[in-house]
Amino acid sequence: FIKMCKIVEKTELDHYKKHAKLAEEERKRKAIALEKQREKEMKKAREDMYDEKNKIAVMYSERKKRLESSKLRKKTPIMRKKRTTVTSMTLNLVEEETQNDKERVKMLKSVADELCQPQRDCKKFDPVKRA
Repeated sequence: FIKMCKIVEKTELDHYKKHAKLAEEERKRKAIALEKQREKEMKKAREDMYDEKNKIAVMYSERKKRLESSKLRKKTPIMRKKRTTVTSMTLNLVEEETQNDKERVKMLKSVADELCQPQRDCKKFDPVKRA
């Protein structure tokens, strides 16, 4: 009977040890899975950060290129038209306008003089004579 009790005791201990090992292995698997998941997340975060840095670097390089091209544009001389022909044409137009204005003033003065004559008084207007 004692031998049987010792055998049962040892089998129970073996059983506990076996279950403890299985539980330990399960915890290790979960820990490894969690570790892998964290590594994936960190890798993804690093890649995202790297992509963001690349985007920023690309943006800055494009801006730098634009600034350099604008500096080059500023340095190159601009071909400009001669303004003397334009100014001479505008001077001719201004002289013609002043002559036209003088003629208009003369005509308006003559019309105003005729209207101011006492012969053309509206009070003395006779519609019968006019018809």
